[in-house]
Amino acid sequence: MSDPVDLAPELALPPADLQTDSIELMRRFCADWLNKANADVCRQIMSAEYRVEIGGIVLSGLAEYVPATLQQLRQFPGLEIVVHEVISNGNQMALRFTEHGGSTQGNYAAWVGIALFWSDGSVLVRNVTEEDYTSRRRQLGSGVPDALSDALLEPWVTEPRAPNAGAETRVRDWLEAGGLSVRDAQESRLTWDEGAAASVPILNVTSTIVLDLFSAGETVVFRVVESGGYHDGLDLPDQLLGKSGSLSSVGIVRADRTNAITGHVVRDRAGLRRALSRA
Repeated sequence: MSDPVDLAPELALPPADLQTDSIELMRRFCADWLNKANADVCRQIMSAEYRVEIGGIVLSGLAEYVPATLQQLRQFPGLEIVVHEVISNGNQMALRFTEHGGSTQGNYAAWVGIALFWSDGSVLVRNVTEEDYTSRRRQLGSGVPDALSDALLEPWVTEPRAPNAGAETRVRDWLEAGGLSVRDAQESRLTWDEGAAASVPILNVTSTIVLDLFSAGETVVFRVVESGGYHDGLDLPDQLLGKSGSLSSVGIVRADRTNAITGHVVRDRAGLRRALSRA
């Protein structure tokens, strides 16, 4: 094992107005847009070309994003978002959250997600999100909703932190070495999807691609795509074992000076299940 790498000195913080704007954009996204289903807010906090990637779906521009999101919100009248963690380095931000509400079909659910955002300093221009739709499906089917985790008491007073190159390097190296697919030493350090401390390996991973990665202080946010043959964990027929697939995951983690990785990861298990089930 290599010697622990010291954290690189943090860069100068962005201008104060940019720091303030990044947190305000997150507040309005949650409180004014999603919690109120007020589509007028989107034109105020997002660019016309706002691009969203969620669950394997790409929505390009507000003309695609707003109607698609409103359709989802109508399926859960009164849906609310509870924020557990806010990360910002000025123009790159992330939220760890739980959405909860009652479906028009009559049952309730609470499901976690992690969202990555990019801004141009004034409005949001891009978003990558994974939500635990597998957990939502289970809860709606059973009629037994999961309990809500504690909310962050004052999410919108979070202080932005400058990027940290040392933390980014350590997490990138860990990811590219297949860190997400290792289930022994990491079992008690990562929280997976709906709250599991350990995770059944879904794929026999043969490659990992880091698509997005940024930091705020010692906290690192990432999106990766792992590829390999199906192993277990999706309640699929045995004849699909070994079938090739790709799994998108997003995470918010911290790498300490002993190279231990702690944090939360949300995977697009539902998207992988759909892809593997196709003929």
